[in-house]
Parts: sequence; structure tokens; C-alpha cells
Amino acid sequence: MLTVFDTSAIVAALTRNHPRFLWADEQVTAADQPALCAHSLAESYAVMTGHPQLRYPPAQVREVLERLSQTWTVLPLTPADYLDAATRCRDLGLQGGAIYDTLIAQAALRASAQGLVTLNAKHFRRLGPDVEVLVRSPEV
Repeated sequence: MLTVFDTSAIVAALTRNHPRFLWADEQVTAADQPALCAHSLAESYAVMTGHPQLRYPPAQVREVLERLSQTWTVLPLTPADYLDAATRCRDLGLQGGAIYDTLIAQAALRASAQGLVTLNAKHFRRLGPDVEVLVRSPEV
């Protein structure tokens, strides 16, 4: 079964000195088929190269993400996914960056994922019961 990881969980799983590395690594190991939204490749690159506590070299991050994309399922987004995510945000009164988590949730729903692993459970729980049931987080 497919388990989708959001950017926060991906970064934690790839960063040994991350406070949630062990938890994230356990989630990856437990997943039958780890997956990520294609958009999360860009988000992970941005965090891993730009976060003040990380600042990994871009070439290293690019290599790590390439390996990840070869071993995990990468869920592409269609124009309809973007519009569905925007509709969900509109209907819930969400603005700004909420669209990015909604895109990840949309990819998970379309792929019939069994779980959505995140360190930001509240960002996903607010998206509705169909997303909330998928959330796996150390906060739960």
C-alpha cells in the first residue's frame, strides 16, 4: 500500500541530525511503498538548501532527491489536481501557503494512499475528514 510523505517528513528522514529523524526513518521503513508528491521534490530542495540550520550544498541535495525519486513512487499533479486543491482551499477559507499542503493531500487522495506522513498534522487535519484519516504524525 502507498504511503505519502509530506515535505516535513521527507526532510526529517533525509537529515540524520533532525530531531525527528528516527521517527521519520521508522515511517519510511514501515511503508510498503513510500511516495511523495512531485511538488515535494521542489519543496524539499528549497528547505534543504535554504533553511538556516541545514544549508546543504545544492549538488548534494539534487543527488539525494534524484535517488529518492528512483526508489519512491513520485505522484505527478495534473491541472485538475491544482484546481481541486484550490477549490478545497476556497471552500475551507484557507489562503496562501495552505495550497501546498492541499496539493500533497490531493495527490494522496487520488492515489488512494493508506497514509500521509507529516510533522505538521494540524496543516492536514484542517483539510477535512477524508484527509484527516490519512494523517500519521508524532503529534497524533
